[in-house]
Amino acid sequence: MLMVCTREEERNGALIDELGREGISALSLPLIRTISEPLNHSRRQLIAEALSDKSALVCFSSPNGVRYGMTGIVPLLEPPQGGIAVQGQATATAFEVLTGYSPLIISRGPTGEDLAATVRDFPRVFSRAILIGPCRPRPELALGLRALGLSVEQVPVYRTEIREPSPTEIARYRAAGPCVVLFCSPSAVHSFIGAKLTSVNPEALYAAFGPTTAAVLQEAGIPVACEYNWGREREARPSGDDDQSEVGIAGFLRTVAQFVKDRTI
Repeated sequence: MLMVCTREEERNGALIDELGREGISALSLPLIRTISEPLNHSRRQLIAEALSDKSALVCFSSPNGVRYGMTGIVPLLEPPQGGIAVQGQATATAFEVLTGYSPLIISRGPTGEDLAATVRDFPRVFSRAILIGPCRPRPELALGLRALGLSVEQVPVYRTEIREPSPTEIARYRAAGPCVVLFCSPSAVHSFIGAKLTSVNPEALYAAFGPTTAAVLQEAGIPVACEYNWGREREARPSGDDDQSEVGIAGFLRTVAQFVKDRTI
C-alpha cells in the first residue's frame, strides 16, 4: 500500500527514504510550507543572553524552532549556561546536531503540557523562560511555565503556511489507488480539506501523528485509521522504561509501517 506524505516538500524526502527502508513506497504531496521570520538584532541578542544566563530556560518547541532560532548564533563558543528545554526527541536531536550540545531537559512526551510538567519536576529552578518557535504557538507550554512562576517571553522564528498542490500532484494522488495519507500537523489537514482532496481518492485511509492532528481530522468527519500517540504508548511501557527513541516522526513511521503490514497479511 502506498504512503502519501503531506509535510513540506523539502522534508517529505526524509520520510520517503525512511519508509523505503521499511519496504514501503511513498508519494510526495506537500500541503504546507515553512517560512522563516526575520531574526533581527534584538531577538538574536535576547536568545544569546538567555543562553548565557543560568536563571533562564530556553525552550524549543520543534526542530524548526531550533533551525530558525539558532540562525546566526551557532557555532556556540561555550556550552549553554541557560537551561535548554526541548519538546520531543526530534527537537532534541535537531539541537544536538546543530550545536553539538545536548539539551538539559527533554519533555517526557511530545506536547507543550508534557514539557511544562517535565520542567516542574526538574531539580533546577529557573526564573524566566524564552520560548522559541512558531508565530502562532499553542498556549499550553507558556501557560504551564507561568503556572510555575516563570516570566515567559515568546520569540517567533517561523510560520507555517498552507500550500496548494499542483494539478499534477493532485492527479498522481487520484491515481494512487489504495494508500495511507500521513498527516503530521493540523495545518496539513486544513490544507487537504481546503484543496478539496477528501473525495479525490475514495480508496485512501488516513493516519495522524498525535492526538491533536487526529482530532482535527475527526472534527472534519475524516476517519482516522491509524494514530500515533506517544503519551498512550509511554504509559503502556514497563515501569522505569523511559527510552524516548520512539518519540517523534520516526515512531509515527514505524507505527504506520506496522499498520500497513498488518493489513497486507
